[in-house]
Formats: sequence, C-alpha cells, structure tokens
Amino acid sequence: DGDGEEDVELLTHWIDELDEFESRIDAFQDAIVSSRGVTSLLSDTPPSSDMEDTSFPGVLRRLSSCRWTRDDDDDDDGLMKTTQTSSALSPSSLYTVLLDLRDAVKTIDAQLVAARSSCDVLSSLSSSHSVRTALEQSRNFLFDAATTMDGNGIGTSSTNYDDDDDNDAYDDIHHDPVVEATERSHELLNTLEEALDAAAQFMEDNPQGLLSTLENRRRTIDVSIEDIDTILADWGSLSRKHGIPSISLLPSCHRSLRQELDGNVEARMALPNAKEEEAIALQVFEEGCRRLTDARREVGDRMTERVTARLASLGMEGSVFKVRLNEVGYGCSDHA
Repeated sequence: DGDGEEDVELLTHWIDELDEFESRIDAFQDAIVSSRGVTSLLSDTPPSSDMEDTSFPGVLRRLSSCRWTRDDDDDDDGLMKTTQTSSALSPSSLYTVLLDLRDAVKTIDAQLVAARSSCDVLSSLSSSHSVRTALEQSRNFLFDAATTMDGNGIGTSSTNYDDDDDNDAYDDIHHDPVVEATERSHELLNTLEEALDAAAQFMEDNPQGLLSTLENRRRTIDVSIEDIDTILADWGSLSRKHGIPSISLLPSCHRSLRQELDGNVEARMALPNAKEEEAIALQVFEEGCRRLTDARREVGDRMTERVTARLASLGMEGSVFKVRLNEVGYGCSDHA
C-alpha cells in the first residue's frame, strides 16, 4: 500500500506539471487564433487542402485546428476522426505547427526589415546611398556642368541687357545647347522626383502599401520569436524528462498518464468494497469449514464406537479403535 501511495503521488505530480504546460499552450493558441486580425485574415483567405500548408494564413489555420487534448483517437494518417464538413490535426502535429509558426514570424520580421531598408534606400536624406540623396547630388553636378568660366551659370550674368540688342544677346545665351540640355535634365529630374515621392508615399504611407501591409500582418500575431522559443524549449525539456522518443508525442504521453491515474484511482476506490466482499466470503468459507469439521468429528466418533464394539468378536478383547482428526497449524486467513 505504501508503494502504491508513492506511485500515485508521483504520477499526480507529473500530470499536474503537464496540465500546467497544456494550459500555457492553450492560452498561447487562444491569444493568437481568437484575435480580430487572425479571424479576419482566415475569413478572407480560402482554406487550403494541404494539411502542411506553410503560408502565413495556412499556418494560422493549422494552429486553430490543432489542440493539445481531444476526446477521440488518432487515425493512421494522424488526423482526427471528424465530420465530413470539418477536419483537424492531431495533437502530435502541434509541435510541428509551432515550428512552422516560428518560421512564419521570423519571415515576416525579416520582410519588415527589408521593406524599411527599401524605403530608406529610396527616400532617406540622411543616407548617402539613397535615391533622393543621389538626386540632389545629380542636381548639384548639373549646376556645375552649366557654370561658365566666369563663375556664372549659363543663362545668368551680372550684365544688364537693354534695348533690342541686349535682348538678342540674352536670347542667344538661352538658346545655347548646353543650357537647353541642362534645363531638360532638370525637367527629367523633377519628373523623377515626383515619381520618387509617389513611390515613397505608397510604400511608407499608403494603407495598401508594402510597409503597411507587412506591419498589419505582423500585428495579427502579437508574439515574438522569444515567446515561441520558450514554449518549444520547455516542450523539449518535458519530453526528455519523460523519455519520449519523438518530441511531438508529448500530448499523447500526457493522455496516457491521465488514463493510468484514472485506472489507479478507480482501483483504489473499488478496494474497500473488494475488502468487504473478501471478508464476507471468508466468513462463509470459515463457517463451511467449521461445519465440515464437526461433521467429520461426528462420523469419526461413531466409527470409533462401532469398530471398538466389534473388536472382541474378532479376538481382540480390550483393544480400542480410535479415529483422530488432525488440524492444520494455520487458519483460512493465514498466508501459506
């Protein structure tokens, strides 16, 4: 009984430990799949028939379809036995789904870094390598290219032009091919700047732009890589503690421990009734033994009396025939 108590106590400790971890997993899943962003994303994205879909919506859909505990058993394909209108992954798939979720979050974080870098390269004035900085540098070089030997820009002069001769000289300067090429270059740079502004505005500020789209997607799951890594590390630690050959089978181990404890509890609850029934059966058996012994003693006494009475006729005067019952040295309740 002492060993049984210790076994049940240890088993209960293991189950309590796994119950706590299961609660962490459930809370983690619920915080993600019940959020408004995920609900909206899944409703807007058609479900895939691929049960190993690693796209962002696919991973979230698999996460919502896989729980640590369920009532029915696994089938050969690792899928739950469900109705024809729905399907769900088995608990043994949950660890793989968490790994895929980590990869999905890591990918989005990397995409955000790349998108922000793209915006910086495009329009940042503080970066020496951005397109906008290059645009300003190009304007400065154009100004240098249009500068005359006296330091004035072509088409500009400190001389005041008067009358028609002066206007003709002014027109000659502005019809200079260098001036025309410079002005055209500035016009093209202005066009480029407008396109640059439009691209930067779309990428950074437009609700349908790249940065906004990625940021909205990242906000749908308010968890970090560290949060997921902590759960995966604790999962691995518990799997090693219980000697599970496949780390994904920890939920199955938890279920088996519960079933074992339930069996022990049922047996312990049935034990008092079994002992009571045993005691009643022992009383019935002992009463039967007592009655059998009394009957044997009665037969032995009659046999002793009758045989002894006949010994004289057989020439054995004075002889006595004696029937003796030998009793065993232990009772019915003693262990042999």
